Amino acid sequence: MVNNRVFKDFMNYLNSKEKKSAILKKNVLIVISIVILIVLLFYFLLKKRTYIPLKSIKDRYSSIEMHNGMLRDSHRMDTYESVLTKNSSLIKGKTVLDVGCGTGVLGAFAKKGGASKVVGVDMNDVPKYPGTDDIEFILGKPIQESTLPKEKFDVVVSEWMGMFLYEELSIDMFLYARDHYLKPGGALLPDMGTIYVSGFKGDKYGKPGCYVIDYVEPSDIITPDYPIHHVDFTTVSLKETFIVNSDIELKGDEFIDGIVIWFDTAFTERFCKETPAILNTKRPTSWFHGVLRFEYPKKQTDIKNIKLKRGKEKYTVWVNDTIFPDHGLNLDWVERTKHL
Repeated sequence: MVNNRVFKDFMNYLNSKEKKSAILKKNVLIVISIVILIVLLFYFLLKKRTYIPLKSIKDRYSSIEMHNGMLRDSHRMDTYESVLTKNSSLIKGKTVLDVGCGTGVLGAFAKKGGASKVVGVDMNDVPKYPGTDDIEFILGKPIQESTLPKEKFDVVVSEWMGMFLYEELSIDMFLYARDHYLKPGGALLPDMGTIYVSGFKGDKYGKPGCYVIDYVEPSDIITPDYPIHHVDFTTVSLKETFIVNSDIELKGDEFIDGIVIWFDTAFTERFCKETPAILNTKRPTSWFHGVLRFEYPKKQTDIKNIKLKRGKEKYTVWVNDTIFPDHGLNLDWVERTKHL
């Protein structure tokens, strides 16, 4: 009897120990799972939001007609040529990275301005602009997936701007280059930008909705230019480019039929000490004009707020919390650039 009792007590002890061990293992697994979930949560919260350009963007810029249209934009060309050839303290003897280089025209300007080395990165390989023989091209991938020289650059330049400034995802590549390939204290071109809205009058600018049109005539713009977004590209985070939300205070008495949205980018004296410049798309350019056409005329003072939210391919636009359907291009872009 004693032996049986001892044996039972021993077995109970073992079972109890096994249960405790099982409970301990279970608790450890629960703690590990919680830690993993917390780490993953912080990772996704802190991870920089970024998009890799879509195939549709790559396809758009594989067309030489698209590049020829941009080359025909005299304001675009003159602005970049002035910046890259008339600022010797910025360019002469410096290394330059051209992000989204396309035909290599900006690199050609940089070499003309005295750059010691120019590297151009682009997803596509299109015919190159004269004067690009000495440029190193890294082609076929966006910069986020490309392998570049280890040495960082004195200057990062790009013509990345799209409709409403941030469309097309090229800003993602520009800021990626800033964060990964620009030397501390290096120059970023352009370095500042502003989005404006103006009220227009006239029923010749399409049906209600959001469009890219040829040009709103100056005589039809009846309000002052109202800045809704001002940005320093040397410090802005990518996250800050996804939504532009601004209150508006237009003070005129006249009714307006819609709003035109345009932008400028500045090459300021911070980097362009000899010859600063501003690229202004209120004038006729290859960006043309984005318009929001109201269903009915509105008092200027009734326009209280505008919000622009960019996605992977296009913007969503609200005025006073009313969404404006995106009707895309309302012009033959290639044909129209022949007359810039």
